[in-house]
Amino acid sequence: MATKEIPVREFIREMMDVQAKAYRTVVEMLVNDVKAELGLLKNEVNDIKTSLQFSQKDVDEIKEKLTGVDEKIEAQSDLVEGALGDLGKVIEKADDLENRSRRNNIKVFGIPEESSEDYAASEVKLKAAIVDKLGIKDEIVIERAHRVGPKDGGRKTRDGTRRKNPDEPRPIVAKLLNWKQKDAIIQAARKSRPHGVSFRDDFSDRVLAKRASLIPDMLAARKEGKQAFLVRDRLVIKKLSKPPDDAATAKLNDQERISSNISDNEVFIKE
Repeated sequence: MATKEIPVREFIREMMDVQAKAYRTVVEMLVNDVKAELGLLKNEVNDIKTSLQFSQKDVDEIKEKLTGVDEKIEAQSDLVEGALGDLGKVIEKADDLENRSRRNNIKVFGIPEESSEDYAASEVKLKAAIVDKLGIKDEIVIERAHRVGPKDGGRKTRDGTRRKNPDEPRPIVAKLLNWKQKDAIIQAARKSRPHGVSFRDDFSDRVLAKRASLIPDMLAARKEGKQAFLVRDRLVIKKLSKPPDDAATAKLNDQERISSNISDNEVFIKE
């Protein structure tokens, strides 16, 4: 019995050795495949690292260039800001000079206009209105007087819109030789508030736009019982000792209301 068991054991041992070698071979093959894959991955990682290094270099160069551009933009912005500031000052000075040149001017609305009216006819009508509406009988010396605005019936305002009443006469702008006479006309118009005709100072477009923007605040202040009036492009508000009654306020608002028919972006308001 002992002699038969030995070959079986050897056979089993040999079979186990063969099996172990087969497993070893399979494992080695798998390991080699894994190593090969890892090698490829490593190469790819190295390639990516190299690429990233170049990319980072490019990014750094771009950042450096952008920094330079930002500095140039900032410098140009400072120059532009300074130029805008200077331009604003120039515009203010030009506007001040324009208003000074208009200092002796009056602008009159409501005087009937004829189709063939010339400068001389406009001057005659203006002088007659000063006498009839304001009661000023002194001889007014007018350097020149003329209608302003488009002459066509559609008659657009400066903002491009058409006036509601196309038959409304154009205003007359007149330059007086004597500033005291001009001021006397404006003061007389403020006191008498002549019906149908409005005598006003002649301002630049910038001042007119500013005055128009202040109208709502002025009317609101008057409704609160305060004295409110415009001085060139400023709103002056003073508190009254005795608020006006409702009837007086209504009359004031009616007299001071804004007329949508006035051309040249003007505000129809009597101070």
